[in-house]
Amino acid sequence: MKKTLLALSLLALTISGATAQTTTPATGTDMQPAPLPRKDGRDGMREGGGDRRGPARMAKTPAQRADRHAAKMTEELGLTAEQEAKVESIVLARNQEMKTLRAKYATGPDRQAGRAEMKAIKTKYDGQLQSALGTDLYARYDKVRDEQRNKAKQAHGAKMKNGTMKMKAKS
Repeated sequence: MKKTLLALSLLALTISGATAQTTTPATGTDMQPAPLPRKDGRDGMREGGGDRRGPARMAKTPAQRADRHAAKMTEELGLTAEQEAKVESIVLARNQEMKTLRAKYATGPDRQAGRAEMKAIKTKYDGQLQSALGTDLYARYDKVRDEQRNKAKQAHGAKMKNGTMKMKAKS
């Protein structure tokens, strides 16, 4: 009787130990826990289908990002359909140009030149956006953008310095 109980308990321990080390078949890594519920009622998942840790954030094309940006501006500023289409085309052109510029300077040692070019692109497309929206709507857009920047600075707290994030080098 004692031998049977000992054999059953050893079998139960072996099975529980084996199931605790189960991995996902696609990646071979341990399963990640589900995100915790958020205070604002959202479920912690991003609109693109994944959370911040997943590849869905980076998988968006410039066209998808431009569409989302234009939709958000329409919601916040009350744009007309014609204005939304103009904004979407401007943002799409900017996103595509920035993507090629990031690829160009991703590995090169001349990152300062890349920053200068990106700033020039931003200024160019901001001018186009201002002409598409008009002075009143652009002023409201600028105000919303400043509020979002301030909110991000407060969220990052001490990590931010003079509007830029201090990054630690990975070793």
